[in-house]
Amino acid sequence: MTGADHPVKSAVVFINAPKDSGYVLGNEKSIPTASVKLELKSPLEPQQVSGIKRLVAHSGVPNLTAENVAVIDSNGNELSAEEEKEQSQVSLTDFKTQIEREFQQDIEKKVKTLLGSIYGGTENVEVVASVNMDVDKKIREIITYIPSEEGENTGVISKEQTKSEMQVDPSGTGGIPGTDTNTDISIYPNVTVEGDLINVKDEKSYEYLVSQVTEQIQKEAAELKSVTIGITVNKQHMDDQEKQDVLNLVSKATNTAVENIAVMNYSFSIPTNPTDVPPSADEWLSGWRLYAFIGALALMFTLLTLTLIFIFISRANKRKLLELQQQEILEAEDEFEELKPLGSETPKSRSKAMLDEIRRFADENPEITAQLIRSWLRDEDID
Repeated sequence: MTGADHPVKSAVVFINAPKDSGYVLGNEKSIPTASVKLELKSPLEPQQVSGIKRLVAHSGVPNLTAENVAVIDSNGNELSAEEEKEQSQVSLTDFKTQIEREFQQDIEKKVKTLLGSIYGGTENVEVVASVNMDVDKKIREIITYIPSEEGENTGVISKEQTKSEMQVDPSGTGGIPGTDTNTDISIYPNVTVEGDLINVKDEKSYEYLVSQVTEQIQKEAAELKSVTIGITVNKQHMDDQEKQDVLNLVSKATNTAVENIAVMNYSFSIPTNPTDVPPSADEWLSGWRLYAFIGALALMFTLLTLTLIFIFISRANKRKLLELQQQEILEAEDEFEELKPLGSETPKSRSKAMLDEIRRFADENPEITAQLIRSWLRDEDID
């Protein structure tokens, strides 16, 4: 990160990597640490500080983590990456929410398709799943000690150390008749004589090396912790055996414990198919339906207007026709009066002549005769 375009002018890295003592029963574990001393040209962002720590942590030093790397400027101030950690935590939360939602939708779709084929379609089945995922990063270190193939499984001695001390009083020394005197003291290593006392010291120590395998596992993938599934079926009656069959089927299909699945049945009170829901007035009158509705209203108005005009004209024509008919009737009555016989004729001849004249008039003017008869009948009804 040094150079003309970078905020770091120079950097010095110090790494403390303690050597493992190899003791099997050692109580203290060696933890490597590192520090980076920077000479800055401009302040660093928290993300840049975090990047420096990760870079040093992956430099090849075993068990060195970014948490054990300190970044210090030329004034002795330790630079922090807390803001970057908070942002990372937020991103981790978003990732957890997203992966739980995707896994939940996958389960719901799978179960709905499975049961829909049994109960007449997916619209007759409702499924709700709840998923809990663990997305925390895990690092696990495993140390396996391999026993020796032979011996007492003590391993290979790399260092041995023991210590012992003893004082001996030579005043009791003497001889036995017929034998050589034993007053002389043999010289042994680590033996000192102080007056009448003899001090004997012995020190030994042992260090064993054992065969071991160290394995470090880092887990970053999401892990499924728990799943619960709720199922409702559009069915009026369902016995216990059928419910148990559904539980077993869903359990096998989703790899979920039966106790984490619930099944209920009842008749759905709402339309399950969106096409069955009647549209609102605003939705129905939108688009081409609005223009069709306006056109229908205009057509109805036109037909109503034409009907009223036709009725008005028909009544006017009928009124004129009645007037003409009445006029013809009056004219026929006048003509009939003119046909009356003279007083010199006998009554019989007059009647016969009148009948003949009436027959002739009726033959020549049947319509007028009919109208005249109807008029007489109407006058008699009125009287």
